[in-house]
Amino acid sequence: MWQSAVSIDSAGWIVEIRIPYSSLRFPSADIQEWKVQFSREIRRLRETSNWSPIDPLISGWVQQSGKVTHLENIKSPVRLSLTPYVSGYVKSSYDPNLADNKLSSGTAYSAGLDLKYGLNDAYTLDMTIVPDFGQVISDKQVLNLGPFEVFFEENRQFFTEGTELFNRGRLFYSRRVGGLPLHYSDVGNKLNGGEKIIKNPDVTQLFNATKISGRNAGGTGIGVFNAIVGESFALIRAEDGKERNINTNPITNYNVFVIDQNLKNNSSISFINTNVLRNGSDYDANVTGSFFNLKTKNQQFGLSGNGVLTQKYILNQQI
Repeated sequence: MWQSAVSIDSAGWIVEIRIPYSSLRFPSADIQEWKVQFSREIRRLRETSNWSPIDPLISGWVQQSGKVTHLENIKSPVRLSLTPYVSGYVKSSYDPNLADNKLSSGTAYSAGLDLKYGLNDAYTLDMTIVPDFGQVISDKQVLNLGPFEVFFEENRQFFTEGTELFNRGRLFYSRRVGGLPLHYSDVGNKLNGGEKIIKNPDVTQLFNATKISGRNAGGTGIGVFNAIVGESFALIRAEDGKERNINTNPITNYNVFVIDQNLKNNSSISFINTNVLRNGSDYDANVTGSFFNLKTKNQQFGLSGNGVLTQKYILNQQI
């Protein structure tokens, strides 16, 4: 949580930002030196100003940050945040095929908890239990007639904060966690004569998600992610009024592990593993990748490469 205020006077445009120590990660040293960068974008002029000059001939801007010195006798407070929530919904629907009560309504509620805890000056634990993303912006409706999956941007706060490490090689697509049920599109093929679909949820219930991420003083970044998604069912009704459920998604566990090591000259080497485990006979999957990016001291030349292994397991058969 941080606060800011902006003013315009004879001296120009001025911004003041207050960031509490609990929002920052720093070691417990009597005298410290931090690297800091401030940037301002003036959209109407297509102009960006930086507090510490950035040379466009040098790849990357983090290493060109300015220095703040003579930070003395500051202590890192306990970084603990608990955010419980309760939400309620009123839903209504209209079905012209019903003989009576064409307009139906119902209520729903949910409750959960978000937790953030600083394990030390390098690593942070984030956890969400039974999250509700009802306030997140909805995706645009896309008619996909091609063979490839539509990519949607991630807008859920838990999956956008502190996830830089998990994006190595773009192997982890977080929208699948708590997203479209695995067999959502198969329900229509499982209907008997005279049956129709009453309800087929297009999202799965995320029970909990946990991530630990950070980078230590030696430049080693470690990220661990785990999430559990519950079952989902489609409700089917026959002509005689009898109803039955079709399982559209089994209980599913998602895991990600990544380790990233900074090297000299803004170089790096990374290893990442992602896997999904499903209850029952549905397939499991595993993806492992390694990446390296080596640069010369003057940042003018570089060498990069990667290797990725993708595996799918169906009824104990590896593909």
